Amino acid sequence: MSNIRKTSFGSAIGIAFYMALTYLIGFPETLSYPDWFVKHATDDILVSEVHSSLATFVLPIVMISAVFGLILAWSISSHHFLVGCLAVGVAIVLGIVQALPDHGLLRAVRISVAPAHWIDVPAYLALYLTLPIVSSLIGSRINAA
Repeated sequence: MSNIRKTSFGSAIGIAFYMALTYLIGFPETLSYPDWFVKHATDDILVSEVHSSLATFVLPIVMISAVFGLILAWSISSHHFLVGCLAVGVAIVLGIVQALPDHGLLRAVRISVAPAHWIDVPAYLALYLTLPIVSSLIGSRINAA
């Protein structure tokens, strides 16, 4: 598969990945907790929210990412990790574009790219890493077989 076809397919996977995240869990705006919540919440509530986030955001993100990572690994023959990163990048850019009219450019970028608080880190790590890692691991096993 040529690099142009890999890039096109990775971009298409990124668009589908974004759509799945948007309509199943409300990506990207719901990944971050509001500033006022983190500022006024007690430590036990914050820990409880991290556990809740693992079930309500991280687990669905990992499951959706794994499905798209499998599709990507089975569909291309090489550069699995890079094409997976491209797909995640396309999803993040689409998230920024979606948040742009409501929040402005800088806030839209911050919402979509960086966790605002430590309790947001697991959801963002799942978003950034799962699809490329699954794609790379499955792709290397397919190539080895």
